[in-house]
Amino acid sequence: MYSIKKARSNIKKLKGVKINVIEREITHEHYKEALFGRKQYMHKMKILRSEGHEMYGMCINKTSISPSDTKRWIVGDGVHTLAYGQRTIRPAGAVY
Repeated sequence: MYSIKKARSNIKKLKGVKINVIEREITHEHYKEALFGRKQYMHKMKILRSEGHEMYGMCINKTSISPSDTKRWIVGDGVHTLAYGQRTIRPAGAVY
């Protein structure tokens, strides 16, 4: 997930979110509010699914932008991260 703001255009990338939702509903300010304001956004997306060779439409409400990172340890400033298992990360209550 990232957003780059240029003079003439913006580059916005989100994994697992439909392109038309990114283009029409999500702005660069949403990324900033999620990162610095710890705000989470959810958007509705219409998708087609196939199950047992039968097609049907669904409307799902999915988390699109979130300040949390489940694969890395977020440092106190909210911007920098460390890999899990790094020696500088100490679990609460651990005795070394």
